[in-house]
Amino acid sequence: MHHTFTKIVGRDHDVGYHLIRVTDEQPWTPEDRYNMFSTAVLAFGFEWAVAFHDIQISADEYADSPDLHKIMQQKSRALFAKIGRQVGKDYIALPAIVAMTLGRRSALSTLSGNVTANTVRNLWTWAVIFCGHFTEQAHIYTHLDTDESKGDWYVRQILGSSNIKGNKWFHILTGNLSHQIEHHIFPDMPASHYARIAPQVKAICHKYDLPYNTGRFSTQLRQVIGRIHHFSKPSEQEWQTYQSVSAADATHAHKSALESEIAKGLNRFLPPVVRKAIAYIW
Repeated sequence: MHHTFTKIVGRDHDVGYHLIRVTDEQPWTPEDRYNMFSTAVLAFGFEWAVAFHDIQISADEYADSPDLHKIMQQKSRALFAKIGRQVGKDYIALPAIVAMTLGRRSALSTLSGNVTANTVRNLWTWAVIFCGHFTEQAHIYTHLDTDESKGDWYVRQILGSSNIKGNKWFHILTGNLSHQIEHHIFPDMPASHYARIAPQVKAICHKYDLPYNTGRFSTQLRQVIGRIHHFSKPSEQEWQTYQSVSAADATHAHKSALESEIAKGLNRFLPPVVRKAIAYIW
């Protein structure tokens, strides 16, 4: 879905990951004020965010299926089982084994090492992927053109993606996803070939006057953070629209009170997609 409907709001679920506002096409809500905080949570827990993101995509994909609950139950149970295995391995089993063989101090080093490694991996993966999709120049679309040709599809992939400059080892450390433009126009190509074809893709873009968006990692990351911060604030028109809607909804205050009562306890601190995954387990 992501590679077919790249950067189309409502079709590409990677636009904001159902959590972050990154374009005007996403209506502003009060929760968007916490865009930067939500981004930090997403970045530090990116492995879990991607996992639950798949649950959200599947729930939409099978929404009309009579077997929706059965399908989602299997997926949710498999997800939580995998989470349990990884947490158990990294934070319980391995430190325990080390404690029994090398002592308590080594066990604490193992535990802190696993926490550090997983955190660094999450931050790095988040940064690389977001730099490939949400720089200032990366286009986001409102709809899919019904007359879109194959050539138009390639143009949308190019305009909606961004590359990151770097040496050979940098590209290896990004899994070659620093060549996000090449990745999007040839998603089935082995990633190790992206660096080799990049000059040809850049030349074609230049020939047809298409922007080939690339830049240093620091530059691209700064643009991503700037974009996320910018869309955390409403425009004057968006704020006025929100106030008008809020005034109209004031008569339904009792409904909000009921929803707050239902969402009491730990659930109110969990993102909707996590609550949805938990609900599908049973």
